[in-house]
Amino acid sequence: MSIILLNLNNLVIIEIIDPPSNIMHFLENEYYYLTKQKNTSINPDVRITFKSDLEVIASAVIVSSPVGYDYQGVFFFDRLNRIARIDFSNFSKSTTEIIVDINFNPRFLSIIIEYLLSNKLLAKDGCFCHASAIKYKSKVLLFPAWRHVGKTNLLLSFLEDGARVIADDGVFIFKDGTILPYSKCIHLLYYNFKEFPKLMDQVDISTLSLFEFVSNARQGIYNIDKGFIEDLQKKITRRFSFSDVSKIQHLPQEEKIDYVFYLRKRNTRDINSLKIKLVFPPYDELAIKATETCAYEQTYFYLAYQTFCFITGTRIDLLDNSKNKVECIHNNVFKNTIKSGELVFDNFIEHKKAKQLIKNFLIKN
Repeated sequence: MSIILLNLNNLVIIEIIDPPSNIMHFLENEYYYLTKQKNTSINPDVRITFKSDLEVIASAVIVSSPVGYDYQGVFFFDRLNRIARIDFSNFSKSTTEIIVDINFNPRFLSIIIEYLLSNKLLAKDGCFCHASAIKYKSKVLLFPAWRHVGKTNLLLSFLEDGARVIADDGVFIFKDGTILPYSKCIHLLYYNFKEFPKLMDQVDISTLSLFEFVSNARQGIYNIDKGFIEDLQKKITRRFSFSDVSKIQHLPQEEKIDYVFYLRKRNTRDINSLKIKLVFPPYDELAIKATETCAYEQTYFYLAYQTFCFITGTRIDLLDNSKNKVECIHNNVFKNTIKSGELVFDNFIEHKKAKQLIKNFLIKN
C-alpha cells in the first residue's frame, strides 16, 4: 500500500492511499507540501481512497452539475461521469472520507482538495482566498479578485520588476495576517501569453502553432466563426512552476501581509470616468467583497453540503457558519495591514498602469 500526505503546516493533513499514477503525477507537480513520509500516529483530517468503475448510476439524482446523490450519499462527478464520493458526517470532528474513481479528472480532484483544505482550516482561523500574492521590495502584496479580471497579468508584470511570486491563483489566509501559497504552479491562458509573449518560449510547438493561428484569426486574417475561435482560444492553457516563470527559485513559506489591493472590474456607463484608479474604501467593505469572491469559488462544495443536509436532515455548525467565519478572517486581516485598497477598472485590468499606480503609492507610503 502506497500512502502519501498533503500536510499543510500541520494544520490540515490529507492522507491519500494508493493514488493512480496520473493523479500521483499531477499532485507531485501541483503541491509543495506533498510528502511520502507516513506517520502512523497521525489521525488525518481527510482520507482519500480510490476504486475502479465509480460512475453516475441511472437512479442517481443530479442536483446541478457537478453534484448529485444516490442511495450511498453525495458525490461530485466530472465530465466523463466519473465520481468522487464525500461523506460530510462529523466533518468538524473526525476524518472526512473521500472515495474517488481511479479515472477521475485530476484537476477536479485538486479543486476538491482545495475545498477540503479551506473548510478544515476554518477551525484554525484560516481559509482559502482567491488571490495572487507577491513579495516586492520586502513587502508582501495580496491581490484578491474575481475570476478572469487580470490578477495573473498584474503578478507577471511585477515579476518583470524583480518581485518574487508567492502565489498565483490562491492563498490560505489566516486571521493574524499570514498567508501560505496554495500550490507551486501558475495557470496561464491565451491572454497571459498575449501580454507576455516571452512565455511562449517555454511551450511546446503545438501550443505555439495554435497560439499563432488564434492570434491571426482574431485579426481577421481567416474567415472563421467567432465562436469557433473562442473555443480554440480556451485550449491554449498551460501550467508552469513558479520557478520556471520567474527564473527565481520558489521557496514556499509563511508570509505576513503588508498591503492588500482588491482588483475589481466595474460596471459603468460614465465615459468620462478614469479607466483605472486606486481607492480606499472601508476595510469591512473590502472584506465583504473578498468573502463573496471566495464563496463563489466554493459554490460546488456548499451545493454538495446542502445536498447532504437535504438527504440526511442534519447540519454541521462549522459549515453553517463558514461564511461569517471567512468574513471575520478577512476583516481582521484588512484592518491590520499597513493599507488595504481597491484597484477599480474597466474590462480587463491594464497591468502596466495598475503596477505603476501601486508602485507610486508604495513610494509615498
